[in-house]
Amino acid sequence: MNIFTETFTNAPSSDLKPYVLEIFVLLMRSQSRECIFKRLQMENSCDYEILLTESHCLMREYNKIHYDIQCNGINLPPCWQALIPLKTEYFKSLAHVYFAKNLAKNEANMADEKNRFKIIKAHLQASQNSHEEILRIQRMSRELRVSKRTKFSLSSHFIAK
Repeated sequence: MNIFTETFTNAPSSDLKPYVLEIFVLLMRSQSRECIFKRLQMENSCDYEILLTESHCLMREYNKIHYDIQCNGINLPPCWQALIPLKTEYFKSLAHVYFAKNLAKNEANMADEKNRFKIIKAHLQASQNSHEEILRIQRMSRELRVSKRTKFSLSSHFIAK
């Protein structure tokens, strides 16, 4: 992956600056890790601890990418910019689900059964909240795209006349 940064040390355009290339490398690594996660889901569907760890790592990676994009002001295609926070919330939600499933599977972890069920319920509620956040982000990005198109078409309409 470092071949990108080594090849483009003196970037001819702003699209190939080192921090932009670093974002692309992080995205590719996250996507490859996501493929490994999907394979783990198929092979180890009952090993919730491994799935919890992987989903949490993916959530952190996508969160870091989103933070780096925001801090450096990198212009990515709008679909990518909308997808990265969605993936962050998605893997956060999965981490909560797998934590709850792992806790439900391991009955010997807690002596107080009532407390264990409260914790499971809290994690499932957090997962549901993350899914609602995903829907909100998706709806917002769709509305922003529509408003940008409308604004562009209105401005070109007034310029033409």
